[in-house]
Amino acid sequence: MRELIEDAQHALRHAKIYEGLVDGIAGRKTRAAISLALRDAAAMGSTGPGVKFEGERRINAAMQHALNVCGFDAGPVDGYVGPRTRGALEELMHLLGEGKPLQLDRDDRGDGPGRWPLQRDVERVFGQAGGPQCTAGRVVLPFPFVLAWDLDRTLLSFSCHEDVAQPLEAIFRDAAAAYGEDEFRRLRLDRFGGCFNHRRMRGGSRLSMHSWGIAVDLDPELNQLRWGSDRAAFAGKDYRTWWDIVESHGAVSLGRERDFDWMHLQFARLS
Repeated sequence: MRELIEDAQHALRHAKIYEGLVDGIAGRKTRAAISLALRDAAAMGSTGPGVKFEGERRINAAMQHALNVCGFDAGPVDGYVGPRTRGALEELMHLLGEGKPLQLDRDDRGDGPGRWPLQRDVERVFGQAGGPQCTAGRVVLPFPFVLAWDLDRTLLSFSCHEDVAQPLEAIFRDAAAAYGEDEFRRLRLDRFGGCFNHRRMRGGSRLSMHSWGIAVDLDPELNQLRWGSDRAAFAGKDYRTWWDIVESHGAVSLGRERDFDWMHLQFARLS
């Protein structure tokens, strides 16, 4: 929490909303600045009518607004810190000379948003593609899923890289809680399209992120590789909560970032 408050204080100071110290303490001046930032965001229509943020989301949303005001693209002011927000914060920190690395070394990486490497650095962070660590993790699902290529077969868990098992399990757990099982299944979020697969990217020469067990595909039938938001089911408004949860745990949506391969999420930032 202290680091989050420091990040928010940096952004709020740069936006001239906060004039206090960057000390990681949510004192009176910091709380007032957060409230002012959220009022400004609401007045600008950035948060939607009547939206109220609580806890860490309140701090995150104020930081997002401040970053956007300063010209850094933090994305929507929604209180969820995904890759765009972390990228914007990284740009600010480099500008300020803080040099806070979001591309972290293996021993210093947690499971929070933005704490995963760029695609070009996955081997340094996750080890050799296809190695034993790539399937050493186990994600226990909130209820039985079905295999996308054989709907008569179900699974209760699947293998992944040992370093991403915890955030992956949290994504599915939080999404199941947010939607409920019936809605989760109606949206076909329970159609498992694969995780570890040691292969090259489709149509390319580089190894797929699946080769490290750090990517997951869901419902490939209705979210085909080259489909954009005009065709892919997962681009619909019913899936906004899903992608917000995915990004809140640090994963990247190729659909949201590049408008293709909407079935896919991965724990590597795009190069």
